[in-house]
Amino acid sequence: MSRSQVLVIGGGISGCAAALSARKAGIDKVTLLERSDRLTGNAMAGGIMANNGRFTAEEEIKLMGGGGDLFQDFRACVLHENVEFPGHRHCYLHDIHRIERLIHEHLERAGVEIRLQHRAIDVVRKGDRLVGLEVEVMEHRPDFRLRSFEADVFVDATGSAGGMEVCYRYGYGCSCCVLKCPTFGGRVAIGARAGVGTYCSSAGGQEGVISGSFDLQKETLPPEYVQELVRTGVVLVPLPQEALKLARKACSQYRLDAFKSNFVILHNGEAKVMASACEGLRQLPLLRNATMAQPLSGPELNSVRYIQVHFKRDDLRAAEVSNLFFAGESAGLHNGLTEAVCTGALAGYNAARAALGHDPMVLPLSTVTGHFIHWVNQRVQEASGRNERYTYSGGTYFEVMKELGLYTTDLRLIRQRVEAAGLADLFNRRWVPAEMVTP
Repeated sequence: MSRSQVLVIGGGISGCAAALSARKAGIDKVTLLERSDRLTGNAMAGGIMANNGRFTAEEEIKLMGGGGDLFQDFRACVLHENVEFPGHRHCYLHDIHRIERLIHEHLERAGVEIRLQHRAIDVVRKGDRLVGLEVEVMEHRPDFRLRSFEADVFVDATGSAGGMEVCYRYGYGCSCCVLKCPTFGGRVAIGARAGVGTYCSSAGGQEGVISGSFDLQKETLPPEYVQELVRTGVVLVPLPQEALKLARKACSQYRLDAFKSNFVILHNGEAKVMASACEGLRQLPLLRNATMAQPLSGPELNSVRYIQVHFKRDDLRAAEVSNLFFAGESAGLHNGLTEAVCTGALAGYNAARAALGHDPMVLPLSTVTGHFIHWVNQRVQEASGRNERYTYSGGTYFEVMKELGLYTTDLRLIRQRVEAAGLADLFNRRWVPAEMVTP
């Protein structure tokens, strides 16, 4: 009997979660393609975990057996525990400089075949199925050679970002720092190549949404700020009246008064400023020596995202292609590392089930991730719902979590919910080919 194969395109956090999940579910050959020279994507500019509803989602998905290995990696490089900053509680901050190597080694130990500097550029489709990908392999910069990859099931975890032309056209700034588009070639949305319907988010009538934060090199801040950051994980820098425009926000979860009148800075190995705009930053006397770490474009705005997002079913499968699943930002207007782990774990699990001849599953609405996927799918059916980003940690969806009683920090209640749904250890169940199952 030939081995089933799952191919994951995109080595960000959702792609890593999907690859691990597919391996645990019983797929012998899982290949992960990443166009740059390292994994984890936007996690290299992240750092915040378990704030608000993300705590509930993390604990819930771990009890289901999904994503716990990645969350373990995040916790292995924690800098601060039980941090609070305006509007956000009980979070932990991890070191963005350590996380990539931990996760890379984790995937290797799990038996995932990692192919770096492999950029998927097109698909081979027969009927309602994909049968292969055309991939550019970087041999010697800047030369590429073409290769073909085949698989039974595919997971598109390519994200939603725009390329340099979008950054330039709309004046949102540079996406190169995290996504490395000039070096390794631009992102290609595999779902779109396969004929899956897409949509984009917008801000002020323009395509795309900018990221909600940027990083400063913490050593370039005043010594007293550095000391406070390293000690507590949080510093609030009051803004004078003439500088209040500096704290312009992109994420609805940060549209609070404290963020309007302060630079809220978190310690993630660098100094993560929770604002999307930084023009005039060095005009502030206390920050006159501040140097950007992300984005490298300096005083412009941060990376452009949500240019191309795919419509999908609640099991994360494309309606138009029976063996293609989506994870992370490719799957919806999902914002955050926890959201990426949760959707990635389900996409990889369902990809494995499909590869082995079983129907994909939809998580029940009694679970955070099941409700989140369904709710966002419903919202984006209307154009007005495509102008927001959705996260467990704030904004519209966190309010829904609280209204429905989905948000809790009580581990006993979270366990009861998972067990009542019959989902305990779900993602650790290994599947065999359907033809081997005795009726």
